[in-house]
Amino acid sequence: MLSYFPDPYENELLYSTIARYHYYSGNLSNAHTLKDLFNISTVKPSIFIPIGIKTLADKIRNKKYTVDYLLQNHTIYPLFSPFLNQKTRNHIINGVDSGKGRLNSLRIMRNYDNLKYCPLCAKEDYNKHTEAYFRREHQIPNLNICCHHNCKLKTYPISRLNVSPDSFIRFNYSLVEKEINDNRAYTDPINEKLDKVLVNSAYHLLTSNFQNAENSLRQRYLYFLRSKNYMFSRNKINELKLMTDFKNFYTEESLSYWNLNFDEKHKYNWIRRFLQRPDGSQDPIKNILLIYFLCGDLYYFFSININDELNFPFGEGPWPCLNPIAEHYGQNVITNFELVKNRSIMGYFKCSCGFTYKINIFDKSRFTNLTGSNIVEFGYEWEEKLKGLILKGYGITRLAMEMKCSDKTILRCSEKIGLRDRINSDKKYSHYIFNKNINQDQKMVNYKKRILNYIEKYPQATRSQIRRNLHSTISWLRLNDPNWLEDHLPSNKSPNFTYNNEQYWHEKDDKLYSKVLETYNLIKNQPMRLTKGRIFSKSGIKVNNFIKLPKTKAIFDSIVETIPQFVTRLVDFQCRKCFEEYGEINITKVRAGCNYYMRTNLQKLINERMDYNIRILVRSTNSG
Repeated sequence: MLSYFPDPYENELLYSTIARYHYYSGNLSNAHTLKDLFNISTVKPSIFIPIGIKTLADKIRNKKYTVDYLLQNHTIYPLFSPFLNQKTRNHIINGVDSGKGRLNSLRIMRNYDNLKYCPLCAKEDYNKHTEAYFRREHQIPNLNICCHHNCKLKTYPISRLNVSPDSFIRFNYSLVEKEINDNRAYTDPINEKLDKVLVNSAYHLLTSNFQNAENSLRQRYLYFLRSKNYMFSRNKINELKLMTDFKNFYTEESLSYWNLNFDEKHKYNWIRRFLQRPDGSQDPIKNILLIYFLCGDLYYFFSININDELNFPFGEGPWPCLNPIAEHYGQNVITNFELVKNRSIMGYFKCSCGFTYKINIFDKSRFTNLTGSNIVEFGYEWEEKLKGLILKGYGITRLAMEMKCSDKTILRCSEKIGLRDRINSDKKYSHYIFNKNINQDQKMVNYKKRILNYIEKYPQATRSQIRRNLHSTISWLRLNDPNWLEDHLPSNKSPNFTYNNEQYWHEKDDKLYSKVLETYNLIKNQPMRLTKGRIFSKSGIKVNNFIKLPKTKAIFDSIVETIPQFVTRLVDFQCRKCFEEYGEINITKVRAGCNYYMRTNLQKLINERMDYNIRILVRSTNSG
């Protein structure tokens, strides 16, 4: 139990508190302080999350300072924890508890050796506590603006690179007192929006205990991506549209300033890798930018229960019927709905009058502002009234007023019920059945008819040509009736020659043999291992099966090297090169040339081969 340990100030970095303890305890050696606090004297103190916090918490008399309290209030762990998967989170907790863990799991925390401070915060702290300290919100990697005063952070003059690894750097106010007056506000009109988002959001993460237990980070991102229409069907992301909008939202200049710009065409840019595996991305800055872009609010992003939103997106029923000509219009008479997940997630509501409409779960305002695209089917009651009004001789304008829809909707529906010829109108409209949920059997008939008509019109068309011109039709029939499709498509056309032709394989074998032999002669005297992959790369050929290529297989078997064979040739090469340049075999230079393999179990082989080359050289010198 420690007889004394200073109380950490508000948002003080735990490393700073330990440094103050070292100063006030009077310990002359850093190892003594480490032994006092962590029962170990051979550990490098970490700025971000000191290892062995549990041991420290057990030794402090004030039981308020538990492991969880110190982690949440005096380290920057809360900034990272919402974006870590459970395995990494447990690894860190176990590490700080046992004192034997490694914090290299957080790649962004590595090699961080400079402490930062805000001049105005330091002055306020000194006036209030008669000493300054390092605040944790100022140590966030890549952020250099104070979230309290909007001034640029300064680097403390003493770096960890200039002191011993086990040293503690205490904030000495006298060292920076001259720079305290330089407190100009940070202004950058180009990056102001992005700076404000990052700094304020990072501080909000630090001071709020966000938990991500209910849903994984990936589930949350997919939910909000779908809400912004960045999803195709089957959970595929429209990456190009997302990246374009993301750049327009933050501007390329701001992203370049933070080293976060990217090329949309590059296959492995950071945003593509991020979307593929968000649970594995530990950089809070990238997470903050994407969350703010998709959601605009960190608290809402982490507090929303995705399962409830997906299972009960429209709250508890009943829900209103929106049939404009029904007596029960606007009344809550619909007791259930069907949830359909495709490119977007839609709720289908069907009333007893037959009127059916759909609402996107991310656009619930449509309950009071229904548009034509939301109507799936008007229903029998609506159609019966339309039929009666048409038979009474109503004109199209009056029909549209009575039925509370557009002229074109009247024309389409009148065609559906077979009364189009009773309406005198030359207006153009699209000829399709209003109910888009067409019967599957009818869809099957239509698609088969489309295939047969195309084959009748183009009798010489091949399977590939039909597939290119009727891609969606072919794909749908392949899933729903593959046997019919196979029976009615043209048969596969055979190529002009057969791959079983002996003459063809004999010529190909000779050609490949010549290329491999030519490549071998070019690289056999170079210090590189002869492998199939290297020969393929250098010669520009690729062979997966050597069954019908006996000569090519034979030359590959004779020239491809095992690792010991290559090491033997490499030692010979280095010895020969050393003798040509210096007139002698320098063992140090030969070993340097074989450095990679000196660290393996081939070291004995290398030494024996060097001795062999030296004996050969001595023998040739004596005989000469």
